Amino acid sequence: MQTDLVSHRDSTSGTSHTRQADSTFPLRFVGYVALALVFAAICFFLSQWQFARRDSAVSEMQRVERNFDVTPRPLGDVLDAPSSYSSQLEWIPTFATGHYVSDCSALVRNRVRDGEVGFSSLYCFERADNSVLLINRGWFGSTTSGLPPENIPSPSDETQQVTFRLRTMERTIAGQEAVGNLIPSISPSFFLNVSPHVITQYYGDLVAESVPEGHGELEQKPQLTEGNHLSYAFQWIAFGLLGFVGVVWIIRHEKRLARESSPEGRSRRPRGRNLSAQPRPRDSDARAEDSEIDEMTSTPGR
Repeated sequence: MQTDLVSHRDSTSGTSHTRQADSTFPLRFVGYVALALVFAAICFFLSQWQFARRDSAVSEMQRVERNFDVTPRPLGDVLDAPSSYSSQLEWIPTFATGHYVSDCSALVRNRVRDGEVGFSSLYCFERADNSVLLINRGWFGSTTSGLPPENIPSPSDETQQVTFRLRTMERTIAGQEAVGNLIPSISPSFFLNVSPHVITQYYGDLVAESVPEGHGELEQKPQLTEGNHLSYAFQWIAFGLLGFVGVVWIIRHEKRLARESSPEGRSRRPRGRNLSAQPRPRDSDARAEDSEIDEMTSTPGR
């Protein structure tokens, strides 16, 4: 009687445990799906970021092809005022008349060209309306000690016509300051103390001067590509979908394990044969020989 009570208690406990485990399955599956949704959302935003980077690269390529080789026009025809400048005008060649300002120049450090580090030479160019435009007069390679070359040619201070391509002004690099005439970026903030009329929206890459003087290596047409952003975007989308595939596999796997561990699954599980209970061929032969010997010994007269 006591044994029956123990068995009944154990079976009741096991059934309760199985039901409790089964009842937690849906809640755990909801967690799996929620995790997959969060992962898919992250992958989606990363894919959109790659799409945006590709769109930016394609826009830059189109802008270069559209603007770089057009015929130069007067600056007044391209821009009504400096404030009307936009990035869509970048790389357009234009020209203006004025003169270079003495004692208003700088070298931009850490400018890389063809894998070599050098300096870009900046000079202030003042127009008739007193506005001052920064002109990049070319790139100079650094010496073996990393310093700028000694004999950098200066432009003529005569009134002349300068042809240049419009470029968007660079930002000031936080934490980096000017050291002498070496500045970290093409930013108007380093020239405002010399002239308060420096144009802050754009600068110019030198193309030609009516009073030619020596200059550095001028900017060439950039060879741009859209990069691998499109393939990266599709990869992130594929990763997001794989998250749901993984959740489906986990749910199916856990359901299969739950079915196999249940009493019904254990009862349906095929039982293995007891190979030790079956006589081996060698044992059968031995028993046959023993029976023959017994018959011979038991027969009278032998």
